Amino acid sequence: MPYAPSDDEERAREAALALLTRSIKFGHRRLAVIRLAKAVEAKAAVTKEQWKYCERVAAESPDIAVRRLLISSANRIQVGAQSSALPVNQLPNMEPTEKWGTD
Repeated sequence: MPYAPSDDEERAREAALALLTRSIKFGHRRLAVIRLAKAVEAKAAVTKEQWKYCERVAAESPDIAVRRLLISSANRIQVGAQSSALPVNQLPNMEPTEKWGTD
């Protein structure tokens, strides 16, 4: 939420990461990608392992919506990194248009 107090924002980030971690632990595929997107939206610190799991899921998924959601999350991270001057090497290693296409 744009006007939420900072402690609420932190709790939202923690909750998003906890749900993502749980989805990965239980082998949820589509739900993990959805939860990754929510974690990115909350500006949570998603780990490389979580990104890799979701990248693999998207690459293997016949569901274009899953692929697009992951690409959208990666784009959101990149835009945020550019605007906050974070090093590019902290971004997930993705080349969505080459790996999965956008059709």
